[in-house]
Amino acid sequence: MRTADLALWATLALACQPARDPRQFVVAVDAPVKDLDPRLATDGPSARLSRLVFRGLTQVDDHGAPALDLAAELTLVTPLQARVQLRGDARFHDGQPVTADDVAYTYATVMDPAFGTSIGGEFRKRFARVVADPKDPLRVHLHLRKPLATLGTDLVLGIAPAHLLRGRPRDRFEGPPVGSGPWRVVGSGRGERVLLEQVAANAPGPRRLLFAAIADEGARALSVLGGGADIAWGGLSPAILQGAAHAGHARVMRGDGIALTYLGLNLRLSPLHLADVRLALALAIDRPTLVATVQGGRARLADGLFAPGHWARTPLPQTPFDPQRALQLLDKAGLRPGPDGARLHLQIKVSTSRQRRQLARALADQWRAIGVDAHVQPLELATFLADVRAGRFEVFVLQLPEPFEPDQLTWMLHSDNAAVKTPDPASTSPYAALDRRGISPSAWSEAVAATDPACAGWQLGKRREGLRAFALAATGSGSAVGSANRTGYHHPAVDCWLDLGGAELERPRRAVWYGKAQRQIAEDRPIVPLWWEDASALVADDVTLDAMPADGRYAALASLRRVTPQLPHPPP
Repeated sequence: MRTADLALWATLALACQPARDPRQFVVAVDAPVKDLDPRLATDGPSARLSRLVFRGLTQVDDHGAPALDLAAELTLVTPLQARVQLRGDARFHDGQPVTADDVAYTYATVMDPAFGTSIGGEFRKRFARVVADPKDPLRVHLHLRKPLATLGTDLVLGIAPAHLLRGRPRDRFEGPPVGSGPWRVVGSGRGERVLLEQVAANAPGPRRLLFAAIADEGARALSVLGGGADIAWGGLSPAILQGAAHAGHARVMRGDGIALTYLGLNLRLSPLHLADVRLALALAIDRPTLVATVQGGRARLADGLFAPGHWARTPLPQTPFDPQRALQLLDKAGLRPGPDGARLHLQIKVSTSRQRRQLARALADQWRAIGVDAHVQPLELATFLADVRAGRFEVFVLQLPEPFEPDQLTWMLHSDNAAVKTPDPASTSPYAALDRRGISPSAWSEAVAATDPACAGWQLGKRREGLRAFALAATGSGSAVGSANRTGYHHPAVDCWLDLGGAELERPRRAVWYGKAQRQIAEDRPIVPLWWEDASALVADDVTLDAMPADGRYAALASLRRVTPQLPHPPP
């Protein structure tokens, strides 16, 4: 939409707007809320809003550091048992206290396969059980399956009220979700319009926040320009932001973000299993130009998952733009031009987001210069994510919105978490030949101890763990396995370092293990980091916001205020 069109529509809309409650703010977002129950809020819009309504035992800042929230104390009694002492002043929105029973109930339902939440597997991998102390209503005992360095960040799950849910059909809320967070739900708590009310009535900020889902980004911008919304939070392309800012009646707020945009490559497919081919594809991407054009300059070039300021970040070499070297690598890999002039045919899968489609087409144009014919396939979001999760892709473009916990490297790239675990005898890729259904293939690799002697003991433990899981599987009691490694990546030493980092309790030592893993992953390139996208919002000119948070979380909306807009001086 052109700037002139935005300005015209904004002027017309402003003329029709009635006066609004000065302490109610309308927030335009890109998708409706499916479920605010923290045990089920797994999509981005639902999860972000759920954090306002529910509190966890801990919380995490935008640099990945955990802090206590509902927990007053978190004590590691033994490597496999932790104790949580709850705050005595926490209350649910119906006035009932938050107790150990609520915590035990919340974790028990999440870990129960019958409850049917997609996050249950990850919790079953970490916790054997979570029980309330029979002698102290504010004390909880956590029994762990293995030592967890990630415990502080694993406890961010919002706590649900057992007294309202236990015995209900499927343990679900029948009315508005009730939490203990700073905002309570008014109405159903799902759909395209969700109204929240601040619990502290005398707070200086907004009294109510109305979240309105508007799928089209141009319409979201117009809602702010026309006075129908006070702020459009995230999800606006640079072109829309620039046009809206020039149209008047609104301004853009931005800050350095941590959301990582990256490419995923399917290593189970030939020739993407070749490191030289993956490097060639990375070298042929002119990322500074893409940031300037596709992103409108609103991003920082990324070298890995974690942005500057994260405690586990290891600075890595930036991949240069070098198409000549890319051509040499493709020659070395035996990929010569065919009759159609193409060395390689690829399909890039993306969502139907306008910005993602633009990026994928720009990538295809750049790869064409080195003889790679890339076809862009936009898919409706649910279909796109289903294909990525099942490993049905060659290349995908995706964004990791909140890379807080370095254990996300384990989630994304550990061999045991491969999305496809059965071997494919028809593929020439060694990654596809691995059988990942039983004992981890890393347990038998002869190169692990040679790469790092510290991994020798880990490997023995890995074999014992695999044999135990194999035995338990016969009884139906096997531990849960992950499936978020969509690329099929496998490196035994990386598996070792990630596991050691996940078990090491001292943060400096954790950073050492994660640093080794990050360097090897950067060399192997199962994913190609592109940039960390700026956090941005379009704000009406009669509204102020203290700052734009790097993680894009909604908590910052508590600082919204109404002001008298500064009118431009008339020309002399």
